[in-house]
Amino acid sequence: MTPFFERRPTLKQVKEAYQELMDGQARLDRLRRYYLGQNDVRFRQKREGQPNFTLSHPFARYIATLSSGYMLGEGLRYTAREEGNQKALTRLVSAATGEDLDSGLALSQSVFGRAVSIAWKKNGVRLAALDPRQAAVFYSPTADAAPLMGLLVSGDKLSVYTKDEILLYQVKSQNGLEFLSVSRHGLCDLPMVEYKNNPFCQGDFEHVLPLIDAYDLLQSDRMNDRQQFADALLVLTGVMGVEGAENESLSTLLKRERTLSLPDSDAKAQWLVKTPNESDVDILRSALSEDIHKFAMAPDFTRQWNANSEAAEKYKRYCLKLLAKQKERFFLKGVVRRTQLIVDNRPEFAEGFRVCIQREEEVI
Repeated sequence: MTPFFERRPTLKQVKEAYQELMDGQARLDRLRRYYLGQNDVRFRQKREGQPNFTLSHPFARYIATLSSGYMLGEGLRYTAREEGNQKALTRLVSAATGEDLDSGLALSQSVFGRAVSIAWKKNGVRLAALDPRQAAVFYSPTADAAPLMGLLVSGDKLSVYTKDEILLYQVKSQNGLEFLSVSRHGLCDLPMVEYKNNPFCQGDFEHVLPLIDAYDLLQSDRMNDRQQFADALLVLTGVMGVEGAENESLSTLLKRERTLSLPDSDAKAQWLVKTPNESDVDILRSALSEDIHKFAMAPDFTRQWNANSEAAEKYKRYCLKLLAKQKERFFLKGVVRRTQLIVDNRPEFAEGFRVCIQREEEVI
């Protein structure tokens, strides 16, 4: 928690905030990996000569895309309280945000548990999304938790934004900081805005990562078993086996010929295989998949529903709507703050404005 300050943070406060941002990078990097399909199973190692399928399943992408897309609905609608100012408000917002800002922020909110945008003045106010791994907003330890400053890391430079100024620091070794310069940003409030996903800034699939790992391992080992079945050993008893080349080791011959000879009075041949119980494995796979969707509150709409499951499907849709409502409340708080930066104390908007999300209730 960043201590309260009146106008400009001290070097100690900036260092503490910077360290907190850096400490959270490993967690955010892992969330990004899973969204991109680079699950932990991809880095699993096995002994040489053994099959090593590493199947990662894009549950994270499915959950984040579904929850962020449903939350954002048909997009944001801005309404000026004075009807005569509606066109001016629409023009200002369109010029500042562009076309893809909100969808990118909604996706970051879902993946990382929070999204961050920054505003600056250039022929009016302009907005852009920031990488949450490199940017964060810090709040006062008071009851209202007012935003105090924002940090943005760019290479070896650290920019600290306050309500009035931009403080620039050089990042030294061992998290040392050297003050370089200060300038004014010219906006009416803190230029950086955070869009939380929930009170704990947890990503939509973060709490089901262990289940995703279990699913990946189950399916990967299932393929490993299939490969081992295809590479089964032929055991010959009471029959002379295949002779190897001169100086060829027994292990090399076994790997090449996949044949093992054993002494016996009776001659016979049989395959040495492990027979997996496919029905049990499939039941476990289905259970893991259902748990992932259930606990992430992201229904699996690829399943075929029957009449008896209509009530269950309605319940799952209801859970998705609850999740979207929670995400929407936090997202709109950030949208209101950034819109205040856009109108920037212009007198024609003294009566204020409203922002809501347009949504067709029967989308799903």
